[in-house]
Amino acid sequence: MRRKVLTALALALCLAAGVPGTGCAAATKVADLKPEVIGGGEEELQSGEIGGSEEAELQLGETGGSEDLIRPCYRNTAHISAGLRIKGSTAWVNADVTAKKTYHICVTMRLQRKVSGKWRNVRSWIRYSDNGVLDMTESYNLTKHSSYRTYAIFEVAGEKLTLSSSTYKY
Repeated sequence: MRRKVLTALALALCLAAGVPGTGCAAATKVADLKPEVIGGGEEELQSGEIGGSEEAELQLGETGGSEDLIRPCYRNTAHISAGLRIKGSTAWVNADVTAKKTYHICVTMRLQRKVSGKWRNVRSWIRYSDNGVLDMTESYNLTKHSSYRTYAIFEVAGEKLTLSSSTYKY
């Protein structure tokens, strides 16, 4: 039942987004929608890359096969990603963002470690850009064996987004 309600909601948002100039495609029937993951009310996006066209809309995009992927669309942000690579005892922390226009960007990137089931900040970095693009990579020497992730906060012309990388163990 929950899946049917969420699928119908996704269809309604896509159809509403079908107004010319929004850049979002609309499905013609509920069967056309095949959501990959629909979260349970979490505001934080998990792992990977996100791109889009308009705030509070859903967009259908090719996943490389015959299935469609529903992804959020944003007013000012074209692309965000957060990543983590651990090689030896060095963590390489990465976050990047591309705005749709030459907007002011602020990225707060955090290396986080899981302690007693909660994510705790190990190190934070902040960068700014006024040219609409920001790609940052930092390294950190790990001293404690644990699970780690990158957590990034992206602010693009007043639009605030968060994204976490996948979790890696050291």
